[in-house]
Amino acid sequence: MPQCAHHPALSNDYYACIAQQTTINFYHTVGTCSMGPSSSPLAVVDERLRVHGIKGLRVADASVIPLEITGNVNVPTVMVGERCADFIKKDNVGAGGAGSVVASRLSENPAVSVLLLEAGVDDTVLTDIPALAMAGQLSDIDWKYKSVSEDNANFGLCNRESTLPRGKVTGGSSALHYMMYVRGNKNDYAQWDGLGIKGWSYEENNPFFLKSENFQSPFIYPDSKKIHNRNGDLSVNYIGVGTELTENFLEAGVELGYKKVDYNGPVQTGYSYVQATVRNGTRCSSAKAFLKTQQFRPNLVISLESFVTKILIDDKKQAYGVEFEKGKDKNIVFAKKEVILSAGAYSSPQILMLSGVGPEAHLKEHKIPVIHNLPGVGQNMQDHVSSAAVLFDVDQKFAAASDQNLMDIAVVQYALDNTGPLSEPVGLKGMAFVNSVFADKSIDFPDIQLVYLLVPSFGLAATKELYNICDDVWDGYFKKILGKTVISFYPMLLRPKSRGEVKLNSADPHDLPYINPRMFTDEKGEDLKVMAEGIRLSVELTKTKGFKKNNITFTPVVMPQCAHHPALSNDYFACLAQQTTINFYHTVATCTMGPSSNPQAVVDERLRVHGIKGLRVADASVIPLEITGNVNVPTVMVGERCADFIKKDNVGAGGAGSVIANRLSENAAVSVLVLEAGIDDTVLTDIPALAMAGQLSDIDWKYKSVSEDNANFGLCNGKSTLPRGKVIGGSSALHYMMYVRGNRNDYAQWKGLGINGWSYEENNPFFLKSEDFQSPFIYPDSEKVHSRDGDLSVNYIGVGTELTENFLEAGVELGYKKVDYNGPVQTGYSYVQATVRNGTRCSSAKAFLKCQQFRPNLIISLQSFVRKILINDKKQAYGVEFEKGGDKNIVFAKKEVILSAGAYSSPQILMLSGVGPEGHLKQHKIPVIHNLPGVGQNMQDHVSSAAVLFDVDQKFAAASDQNLMDIAIVQYALDSTGPLSEPVGLQGMAFVNSVFADKTIDFPDIQLVYLLVPSFGLAATKELYNICDDVWDGYFKKILGKTVISFYPMLLRPKSRGEVKLNSADPHDLPYINPRMFTDEKGEDLKVMAEGIRLSVELTKTKGFKKNNITFTPVVMPQCAHHPALSNDYFACLAQQTTINFYHTVATCTMGPASNPQAVVDERLRVHGIKGLRVADASVIPLEITGNVNVPTVMVGERCADFIKKDN
Repeated sequence: MPQCAHHPALSNDYYACIAQQTTINFYHTVGTCSMGPSSSPLAVVDERLRVHGIKGLRVADASVIPLEITGNVNVPTVMVGERCADFIKKDNVGAGGAGSVVASRLSENPAVSVLLLEAGVDDTVLTDIPALAMAGQLSDIDWKYKSVSEDNANFGLCNRESTLPRGKVTGGSSALHYMMYVRGNKNDYAQWDGLGIKGWSYEENNPFFLKSENFQSPFIYPDSKKIHNRNGDLSVNYIGVGTELTENFLEAGVELGYKKVDYNGPVQTGYSYVQATVRNGTRCSSAKAFLKTQQFRPNLVISLESFVTKILIDDKKQAYGVEFEKGKDKNIVFAKKEVILSAGAYSSPQILMLSGVGPEAHLKEHKIPVIHNLPGVGQNMQDHVSSAAVLFDVDQKFAAASDQNLMDIAVVQYALDNTGPLSEPVGLKGMAFVNSVFADKSIDFPDIQLVYLLVPSFGLAATKELYNICDDVWDGYFKKILGKTVISFYPMLLRPKSRGEVKLNSADPHDLPYINPRMFTDEKGEDLKVMAEGIRLSVELTKTKGFKKNNITFTPVVMPQCAHHPALSNDYFACLAQQTTINFYHTVATCTMGPSSNPQAVVDERLRVHGIKGLRVADASVIPLEITGNVNVPTVMVGERCADFIKKDNVGAGGAGSVIANRLSENAAVSVLVLEAGIDDTVLTDIPALAMAGQLSDIDWKYKSVSEDNANFGLCNGKSTLPRGKVIGGSSALHYMMYVRGNRNDYAQWKGLGINGWSYEENNPFFLKSEDFQSPFIYPDSEKVHSRDGDLSVNYIGVGTELTENFLEAGVELGYKKVDYNGPVQTGYSYVQATVRNGTRCSSAKAFLKCQQFRPNLIISLQSFVRKILINDKKQAYGVEFEKGGDKNIVFAKKEVILSAGAYSSPQILMLSGVGPEGHLKQHKIPVIHNLPGVGQNMQDHVSSAAVLFDVDQKFAAASDQNLMDIAIVQYALDSTGPLSEPVGLQGMAFVNSVFADKTIDFPDIQLVYLLVPSFGLAATKELYNICDDVWDGYFKKILGKTVISFYPMLLRPKSRGEVKLNSADPHDLPYINPRMFTDEKGEDLKVMAEGIRLSVELTKTKGFKKNNITFTPVVMPQCAHHPALSNDYFACLAQQTTINFYHTVATCTMGPASNPQAVVDERLRVHGIKGLRVADASVIPLEITGNVNVPTVMVGERCADFIKKDN
């Protein structure tokens, strides 16, 4: 390089010169918004990327990297983005500890961050194998709790201490127990009501049982489909169906007078196949059900081996975080919303007490500062009691599973495909809920549960350590039957009267708690009597014919410690129970639920700890009375309900329309109540060819206008019919399904009214969000214009049909282009786009509610007639008063009420609620809450005429021929295709310019809707449009029996303004509706309307249309005969005689700034002057749309939901 030639060749100076001459940077610039502490003068952002000194602003790109990277910068920049997103989630939400179910449900909402602190490790392969059900007990994943020495139980256990296994593992004890799926008895939950606990009846809990259940076995019982759910997370399967021991057991039960039942069904008492939480031959613990797939959610953090030492509670008694140890470190994590304690029936009360919440004297004894005196913490302990010594000899043909060779085969079988003996809880054969002599047999409330097991020889050997059995009892009783496979019954005392307690041994969190079950200590000794009776019932069972098939006998070995009692007497059985007492790991009530008036209560009915804000307990410890059955499933239900309470307590509920309900309920943390005055949509409304069948039916409000001054001359009493849907989905279940978004200039005009943020460009993402365009794209820009990912299905109608193609050809002949009217240019001739899905109407309900209605946070209440919005003296909307059936109800909204009742009912409801024109409200003696003059004013609608009819070549009349119609019905019934699959007769659409339009811009003032009207269709118009007899007889009747062409030329931007008012203060009185059509001062509306009819006639003169042999009907309307034929005056007369509105009413709750006296809602749809109330329907649209109004109304719903999400 000449510029470097003065340096020695190939020297470093030469290389340096080359570098300086041809320097390039590598586009790896960093450091220009450098990260660092505020003490550094060069730092722009802190270590969480927040700009120093500016709140609410972060920088996240290469500029924050403080020093150049050793390598390319792209990947570190991506990492910065990932970390920024993580910081935002954590900084804006916070974290809390919870159990598997709560963590899963709360983290369904991506806006909620959940931290799960688990003291143990992840579950292991061994706990996964059902046949090794108890393998985790006394291992490293068991807390290894023990009771203190008992006074009246555990006589044959070492030191009289019982082992109390509890899972120190993800999923807790559900990773250790025997997997039995039992919900409990309806009467269990009924008893809670007697304790002052409201909202926990079986009927109220059952949706949460169902929500979690995934029942996978074939249904056996008639009611199974109603009882079980196949869509939840917790897998459930029958065990032992068809096996000899199980079937003999059920037969024995029938012999004793019991029925075979599904114990989770309507009746619990009886003999049953076991339902177990097993999935594909493996244990389905709560962790597997609710965390294994969910653990990858970015908003869910599971921290294992994290030992909680206490809850952090401030001096205002607000829980604000958790102190925990991980490794050698002590950590603190802060909760922005709540802490949920789900540590189990022993650890939850322990942690509360270590945190300063519990019995005052006990806390002071251990020198723990008392934050809140709560005497019930650790008290009221209950558990199911049984005996380990109810053993029977059995025919050794059933001992096969313990033979080593067969066991080897079982291992291989399980390893191959998770089937065989190892795929079920070892030896579990059946279950029964039975009545002792002490039970009330007049009700379904058994007091004994029998769990029936085949115990292989190796299983019996393990019980010594598992149950802590003393040598003398082991040697004198159990050891004598070792080596045999035996039958064991575990008769469980279901409703113990004895009460135990959990206390602290010290203030050291690592010291296991003091646990005293106090078994068999009830004052009258009833628990021991029922227990002895349970053992006696087990023996009786072995005497049945069914059981004798198994060659079962009660073991002849007598327990030496009980030999002083008569053999097989109740005293002997009581002795057995006291010698080998076991609890069934079903401990409840140590943080019992109840009202604050109950001194034993720790949490309220929403699981909030009494006296402490921001803290809940959600595990078996809150269950106030022992359950009739195993406790795992009720505990899962408690978790489901806890998550539901948290979502509802932090968000609230409100009534809304289809789109809003859908979008808000996408967030599982938001509860939405939809109040719909009507019913569900019907089969008839589903068929597109019967588009108008719902009008004037029971699903139509049947509104009528008042008598008009300058329109409706040919309608009875001068009144027009105003159909509006009284049905789920509203008017989208009644209209003609045309999908039109409007013109860009429509929305540009809104800005001139002071409405910001509603331009076409700002609305278009919401049009696209809802749209599911299913037809092939025709136009070059279609892919940019339409979306295929939304909920509202859209299809072209009439493509390739002769009438439609001739219509488009005629438009081209008149100088217009073929266009997609939802595309860049609206003016032109078009195929119709319609909201049709698979040959059926796609109403807003079908699009946005039918699939979503099963969301647990979305309630749709039909036939719920809203009377008024409830507004307090601070002008805050707080609820809704409505009627359902014969009852008047009130529902409260924690956040907002959204009024989506349509352009007539929304202003009516506002006025009935005291919001509207002051003078008008006083006239009807309605207390004025807020004077809002614009309510019900500014009404606009598209106007047309029903009399623009043309004769057509009768070859197009085929659809009205009865034979062909029969074929169409069959075709539609078979596969939803054919003539009935499209809106009847709809052939095309055009947006055109009258002589009054500004043709320099794309802003047409006439919309032409083009229909082939079959003879039966024309006949229906008399009632639909309320046409008087003289007009009907003089004009329409003369062309009855023919198939005709009809144009509906629509006046797109009317200058006339109508109003909606109250007829009375009675909500059931339909409102006063005065459209005031053709009443604008200069008469421009009527002139444009007449021009629209003229344009329709001109269209029929084109070559394209002449192919159809179309002529303007020679029938002259007598009422207009005084005008020259086909003159604009004649057309104006037609319009005034048979005026129809197009059901596109807008602006009766118009949007606008508060400075506009006509404005009712602001640009975020909030009612001016009223907090917590929005309107979201066509009534808020401030100016009439260039096109049909359904799609803009859907867009309003989308935007409303978006505003609510952002505002809240």
